[in-house]
Amino acid sequence: MSPEWNLQVTYQIKGKHMKDYYEQLVGATITKYEEINDEHALDPFPCFHMTLKGGAKIKVEVSADEEGNGGGFLFIGPETTGAGT
Repeated sequence: MSPEWNLQVTYQIKGKHMKDYYEQLVGATITKYEEINDEHALDPFPCFHMTLKGGAKIKVEVSADEEGNGGGFLFIGPETTGAGT
């Protein structure tokens, strides 16, 4: 794996661990979108295929929670809206 491919699954999903986890996506390019259906999930998972700055290809599945209990939701809008503004 390339040195840039250091996404690590962690169950310490609060505080700085999640900040480090998500910041690894900065600079990545979204190359494809799809919805993944799972017979056990409540909703389909939005899935973004991405290429990291170093060329590694990954996919990001948006889940309702860290246990994968169904698809989640992203709030998309201008930087001047939403939480923290």
